[in-house]
Amino acid sequence: MADTRAFDEPSRVRGGSARATALLSFGLVANLAAQMTFAAALHEIAADWSLGASESGWIGGIYFAGYAIAVPFLASATDRMDGRRLYIASALLGALASFAFAAFAHGFVVALALRFFGGIGLAGVHMPGLNLLMDRIDRSYHGRAAGIYTSSYAAGTSGRHLYIQLCGRQRRIVSDRRSRRCGIRMASHLHCRRDRASIVDWCARPTASSLGRS
Repeated sequence: MADTRAFDEPSRVRGGSARATALLSFGLVANLAAQMTFAAALHEIAADWSLGASESGWIGGIYFAGYAIAVPFLASATDRMDGRRLYIASALLGALASFAFAAFAHGFVVALALRFFGGIGLAGVHMPGLNLLMDRIDRSYHGRAAGIYTSSYAAGTSGRHLYIQLCGRQRRIVSDRRSRRCGIRMASHLHCRRDRASIVDWCARPTASSLGRS
């Protein structure tokens, strides 16, 4: 029995390390999704809120300012408290900031504050998640797990740019469709106006009988 348990131990350790790596990597990619929201809808938001280029840049960049300010404090906070609580609280903060941005942000100041809190949420997920991962897996898998986790950040960032490009392409398709519809309507309207003008002109012409009477 002891030999069997000793034989099964590496597989259980490997499975637990793989699950922890997959879950925390997925959590990082999911929390990176908040970065893409404003950039994907920048043109619509700027037009709706009458934002200038400077204000749009502030809303887009304040997210990273919140991350840069908070990460020195939150990265080391796992040494003083349970990393799971910090990770969950930060993920909830980022999610609430994103949902609040969609529901309540209707101007520059509110959007700026919510994006700042979203950056703080990412700071409490990124490096604390790595520390949490290193504490939860076997030491022999540290290098592989750290490589997968850090590369998931690049995957989330590249996915963000892909999403922005897809949204931009979708906007262009919708804009082209609207332009074609508008062109068809204008052509139809002008055609109808031309027909009406032709009918009015035809009705205004004197007939042969009226010319004979005159």
